[in-house]
Amino acid sequence: MFWKKWFKKKRPAGSLTFGVKITECKKCDKFNKGTELYNLFDWQYKGVMGYDKEAEEILLAKEQLMRIIQMVNPAQLPRKIRLVSQEEIWKR
Repeated sequence: MFWKKWFKKKRPAGSLTFGVKITECKKCDKFNKGTELYNLFDWQYKGVMGYDKEAEEILLAKEQLMRIIQMVNPAQLPRKIRLVSQEEIWKR
């Protein structure tokens, strides 16, 4: 019973720590998104990619790719996606 009174007096709500400070910040949020993106493209997980062995092509769902773009840029409206070479982008 004593520890409950002491805890309320000494520690304001939400300040419980166990030697590790947990924070929610923009840097952490970006890191978490980066980790999530990494996992989506990791072959070990059933993420957004597949593989066609006969054609030796990587398969990527357009809807999933749009979701990834919106994850990085939340203001992005859904658009059609066309895959092109880097060279074609530089020409524009």
